[in-house]
Amino acid sequence: MDSHNNVYVGESLTGNRVQRFLYKGLGPPQRQYDQHGFVQD
Repeated sequence: MDSHNNVYVGESLTGNRVQRFLYKGLGPPQRQYDQHGFVQD
């Protein structure tokens, strides 16, 4: 995790996996979910 709260994942033994997760901040939810975690239309 860097100073901007971005998360970086390294590579596997074969060098296949590199991931980066950018922190976009907190905001209103994009979808509404019910009490069981299902998307409500």
